[in-house]
Amino acid sequence: MAGGGSVIGQLESGKKVFVWGGLPDEIVQIELIKDNTKYAVGIVKKVLQASDHRVKPFDKVGYLSTSPYQISNFAYENYLKSQLIIQAFALHKLNIVCQVKTDNKDYFYRNKYNYTFIDKSNKTYCSTTNFAITTRQSHAKIPVKSISLPNKNINQFAKQILYTINQNNIRHCHNLLVRSSADGTIIARLYIKSNNFNINCFNQFNNLEICEFDTFTNKIGKTLKTAKTLQLVDKLLNKQFIYSLDSFWQINQAVYEMTLNRIKQFVDSNDSVLDFYSGVGSIGLSVTNQTNQLTLVEIDQINNSYAKINADKNNAAAKIKTASVKTAANLIKQNSLLIVDPARTGLSKELTQQINKVLPKRIIYLSCNPVTQARDIKNIIANYKIVDNLAYNYFCKTPHIEHLIILDKLSIK
Repeated sequence: MAGGGSVIGQLESGKKVFVWGGLPDEIVQIELIKDNTKYAVGIVKKVLQASDHRVKPFDKVGYLSTSPYQISNFAYENYLKSQLIIQAFALHKLNIVCQVKTDNKDYFYRNKYNYTFIDKSNKTYCSTTNFAITTRQSHAKIPVKSISLPNKNINQFAKQILYTINQNNIRHCHNLLVRSSADGTIIARLYIKSNNFNINCFNQFNNLEICEFDTFTNKIGKTLKTAKTLQLVDKLLNKQFIYSLDSFWQINQAVYEMTLNRIKQFVDSNDSVLDFYSGVGSIGLSVTNQTNQLTLVEIDQINNSYAKINADKNNAAAKIKTASVKTAANLIKQNSLLIVDPARTGLSKELTQQINKVLPKRIIYLSCNPVTQARDIKNIIANYKIVDNLAYNYFCKTPHIEHLIILDKLSIK
């Protein structure tokens, strides 16, 4: 498999081809959608010899764009993702084994989803406004009746909004962002390209905000309807957290909590914990207690405002720093237990350099991109050993996977 969810095959000519809708060891007929001198890209039109792991996709259309692993049974999906992690590390001559943990729920798990629309102005496809998916072949929008990744509370709410849009003949909707807490509370924001409608038709949706959206400047305009609240409350490891529609909060909370339980096993009660890319504090505050010295470092001021609230709610004497990792790298000490959960780009060069200079005693590295994680581990492994690693399938049926790795500083003899 390739990292994006396609499978690597070979044409009769010998040319490499990236195939969407195929699985390893299958024989398929494809439609080429890209062909250059080095490789081709195709989409399966007919399966001639199917894998034993092939299953019928849950969604009838659009799944190749959003969740290409729908054609695989869940156990095989987890196996393929573990192999991709192993391969990413092997490229840097790092040999690991990799087990994938899940809660065995592969559909209707996301607690946040961004719906896009196609409306009746596009007469090619529909006479009403519908949810839309961008096709893998042409990158054009096509209507879909349902989406199988968001949880059922989110889907139900989104369908109510869509019904209201069509009942009131509202056109030019841009997107609908919906988030749900574990208890089913919903908050949402609807972006609309035109305000030529009666806003009162949405009055029944207390936790819905409506904003104008300018597609030419790609900027949010004025607020047309305010929400009663755009905040949610959830628990992680029996600690309470408040976060907003726009805060960073993991989309698969059940599997995230499994990850936090694992991390907590590597945090001693007397550790001085430094949590970089800390968001609203969900990792650092969950895995520490009142005997730990905890510092949260996050560049986003809004996330940090929630981190402060969450620290107070959980009686944590945490220091909260609004700073870039580059600026805050000098906070790392030899006795630090360093937690990092960076964006897909991985660790900054400055942070890697500071790690190698100071050599904190333990590093807990959670990554949504094992490719950049493997690169970063290669850059510091001379002074560290890997003591634990596990993958967590937060993003079932999609190409993404989360990987946790624990490193301890090598003893000097």
